[in-house]
Amino acid sequence: MNFEDQTFENIDYSSEKLQGNEYDNCTFVNCVFTNADLSNVVFIESKFEACDMTMVKMKNTSLKDVQFKGCKLLGINFNDCNEFLLCPSILKIVL
Repeated sequence: MNFEDQTFENIDYSSEKLQGNEYDNCTFVNCVFTNADLSNVVFIESKFEACDMTMVKMKNTSLKDVQFKGCKLLGINFNDCNEFLLCPSILKIVL
């Protein structure tokens, strides 16, 4: 299942699995991803705002032009992400 141009707000993904495998131009606002498994999910031109991403699993996750703004990013191993679509110059972390 793919999602485009959608906003997801105040969802607790630590107890609920992400429904899709590709998110294009989507925005996640004030969502909780603590210990969530985002393995093999593709995020393209998406934004995470004020999300708790503590200890998220990102095995083979694709992050292309993704922005994290005001997010808690503790214990994430970005080395596990899909290297093909991960580019440090387009991965934006905004404080």
